[in-house]
Amino acid sequence: MNYPEKQLNDSSVLDSGEDLTLKQLFDWCLSNILTISVITGLFSIASIIYSLTATEIYTAEIKVIAAVEEQGNFGAAQGIAQLAGLNLESEVSKYSEYMTIVQSHAFLTGFLKKHGLKDKMFASLSDWKAVEKFLSNNFSESKNLRTGITTLSLSWTDPAEASIWLNSLIKEVNTSILERDLIDLKARVQNIENKIKDTSDKTQRNLLFSILSQQLNNINLAESKKDYAIKILDPSFPPESRSSPRRTRIVIFWTFIGFAMSILITFLINQFRPQGS
Repeated sequence: MNYPEKQLNDSSVLDSGEDLTLKQLFDWCLSNILTISVITGLFSIASIIYSLTATEIYTAEIKVIAAVEEQGNFGAAQGIAQLAGLNLESEVSKYSEYMTIVQSHAFLTGFLKKHGLKDKMFASLSDWKAVEKFLSNNFSESKNLRTGITTLSLSWTDPAEASIWLNSLIKEVNTSILERDLIDLKARVQNIENKIKDTSDKTQRNLLFSILSQQLNNINLAESKKDYAIKILDPSFPPESRSSPRRTRIVIFWTFIGFAMSILITFLINQFRPQGS
């Protein structure tokens, strides 16, 4: 169907009920090019201004893995402990626990205050909300299930500070977990020594002495390990490029949105324009 030239200036081409060809749609856009260009241009200019003025964010990364020793001796000690009526916790499954501690309120509240992140990022928030905000906006964890390697990320406006904080976080969580586990290990040793004192059976005492030797060895290993709980494979370095804003993507996206909105607005203007105006 051929539309009269006059119809190109209103919405009759679009709402006539007939199927439109690309040429007819192009002609309609061409006849309203001024309105479409102005609206699209406004969106484009606004997106450029935003992308140039938005705060630049840098994301530092660190790659870590569970620092787990060979479990052969521990497995033997655990079997002996069961014979002696003791229950020794397996170390193999502790990595999930360690990563939970990294993101716990108990640990992060102290960390944010110690390094000044609380005042710099969330001065007006309570300790609880500051940690929640930090975990949702600034910190992330991604684990490669095939290799077991975890990538921890920290985003901030200063790349050097983000890198320093991320390295410090892993070091301090290792220290915190080590101190906690040493208390637990020493309590086990005390418990075994008490059982030895209360046991006269020679076989039972030999079993307990074997367990005691293993626990003392665990204490020595724990105190001598550089990365006790979480091993750093690749420490964090200050990122050289920003992670946001992604200016090109922002401009392209909002220019496209502007063009789509301009089509809609132009159609509505023509739809409600009085006939003959």
